[in-house]
Amino acid sequence: MYFGLSFSRVGADFRGQLAPMFQLVAADAFRGAVQEAADKFQEDMNMYTLIALPSVLGGALPPSAPGVQPGTLQPPMVLLDFPPLACFLNSVLSAFNDLRLCCPLGLAHDVTLCLQDAAHTVTHQILAFHRAEAAAFSSREAELFSQFCSAYAEDLLPFLNRCLQLLFPPAQLALVLGVPASQLARFDGLGCIDVAAVLQPLDFLLSQKEEPAPPEITAELSSLGVETQLPESEPTRSSPPDCEPTADQQPDE
Repeated sequence: MYFGLSFSRVGADFRGQLAPMFQLVAADAFRGAVQEAADKFQEDMNMYTLIALPSVLGGALPPSAPGVQPGTLQPPMVLLDFPPLACFLNSVLSAFNDLRLCCPLGLAHDVTLCLQDAAHTVTHQILAFHRAEAAAFSSREAELFSQFCSAYAEDLLPFLNRCLQLLFPPAQLALVLGVPASQLARFDGLGCIDVAAVLQPLDFLLSQKEEPAPPEITAELSSLGVETQLPESEPTRSSPPDCEPTADQQPDE
């Protein structure tokens, strides 16, 4: 940059040509790191066995207090129960840390598409694992695999989107594009992974997780000894009853 500034004195300022070069190198480095993370996830899934890890690793940890430093995010601790997902996220976070040293807004689209491609790879690896192992699942292993899919869909992917929004703030993207921030959703692949498209192959697995039915309120009340019958309505006194003169009563003269 200083060299270009010196040449600007003779009308040969080439600093504007350097920005695309830095952007290209940063994009290539990030793409390579994310591809390596996806390949490592494939290797981990080939050797993965569904076992119940100690609950102290992730599930039973209390939620951490909000970070004191602004602009920091806490990774989901539940991923510690599933080593392939945790290793994949760690590799992507390392790529994010390298990228933020030189992270122009012009990389928002390329970085998002790169992450979405890696997420599609992870989804297909999870699906391949299910096809190969589902027939031999015990009831406990089926439950653990359901938790694995839920952690991927409900924790890992939303966390990646929050990281993208931290690197490429929607307000700045909207300012550069000259559109309101509420209309950024029209630009596909700009600072946000399409989670629905990534999870579409796993819909039949995620839909198996049913919500527990709400308990019967009447049964709860009866068990507590509370009468569920509504009290009889009493006549309102908002207006006096109509009084009609009887035959014995004469109107006042």
